[in-house]
Amino acid sequence: MDLTPDGHPNKPGHLSNLGIALERRFYRLGSLTDLDNAISNQKAVDLTPDGHLGKADYLYKLGLAL
Repeated sequence: MDLTPDGHPNKPGHLSNLGIALERRFYRLGSLTDLDNAISNQKAVDLTPDGHLGKADYLYKLGLAL
């Protein structure tokens, strides 16, 4: 996600969507690398401050990949 600069308000959402895409790709192709990348893509959670309305959604989506 180098195209979206750090601090951009949409970056956590983009990263969260990337994690979901990697998880779905894992289920289609069975590559553990995709699942590992989906789980390690927790930067969406890290970039979102506590109390932000989207943080719970990002945590939920990360939990789905676990």
